[in-house]
Amino acid sequence: MELQKSEGCFSTEKEHIRLYISGSNKRTFSPSDLMIASIASCSGEVLLSTLERKGMAITDMKIETKEKRSTGLIKRLEHVHLHYSIRGTALKEEEIKKVIQLSKKVCPMIQSVQGSISITESFSIL
Repeated sequence: MELQKSEGCFSTEKEHIRLYISGSNKRTFSPSDLMIASIASCSGEVLLSTLERKGMAITDMKIETKEKRSTGLIKRLEHVHLHYSIRGTALKEEEIKKVIQLSKKVCPMIQSVQGSISITESFSIL
């Protein structure tokens, strides 16, 4: 991956899609936005594929995130909460709880920040 500084922010391109990144430009994604999106989407992919392997047909999933930052000079990301809203058929609440805990153990992004950023999860069945 290569990032290029231009127009007051960094950008990168993949498959003809350009992503703009800046901590100060409110019209772009911030590095923290991308970190949170990476954690959420990675865990969501693991959760989705595991639930489907267990016979649950997922028709829709939304992940809402909430973050907590430190209060010091450097507003370090300390905590991310992920709330999964899941719609589908043959959904089993107890099985979803187990799969969420498993996904936390095998999601590469969560494992990459383990010990630095605390991650909690909740879910609702729609």
